[in-house]
Amino acid sequence: MGRSAVTVIARGPVEIGGEVVTSSVPDGHKGPYEIVSESGGHSVAVLQDWSQARRVACYAITQDGGFGSVEIRTTDELSTHDTFEDWLGAGF
Repeated sequence: MGRSAVTVIARGPVEIGGEVVTSSVPDGHKGPYEIVSESGGHSVAVLQDWSQARRVACYAITQDGGFGSVEIRTTDELSTHDTFEDWLGAGF
């Protein structure tokens, strides 16, 4: 399946903490994807679509998201949300 190294996907401003989204998802993976908080190790969400998982992760590291740095990982868990909007509307 290709790469499994950790890759930086997004980085927040250093002035507000410099939170980071990383990914250890191998090339070619088709989902599902779990977003995991690096500070608490708890699951933020599980989504089937890469672009939606990335949107959730990028929002999660912002001040409004409040999760701190997160990692996008592969998982066997069922999706908790279909889209970023579903996740945001559920009050994460």
